[in-house]
Amino acid sequence: MNEVPRFMKEYAEHIKESAERWKEKDHNDNGKSLWDIPIKDADNIITHYENGMITEREAMQMLSRLAY
Repeated sequence: MNEVPRFMKEYAEHIKESAERWKEKDHNDNGKSLWDIPIKDADNIITHYENGMITEREAMQMLSRLAY
């Protein structure tokens, strides 16, 4: 298992926090929001990196493509 670098963790947390703020502004009544997708994807990318399925560069590229 790979240890996740600090900058990658912080960037993923920033994406998740930003998506949470947009989710709050969305005021969707049915409980589901498009902003749940980048939150879930950021966690999945970090998990894939930890398990050695993707490289550091690939993880950062994937994180940078998420909408937040």
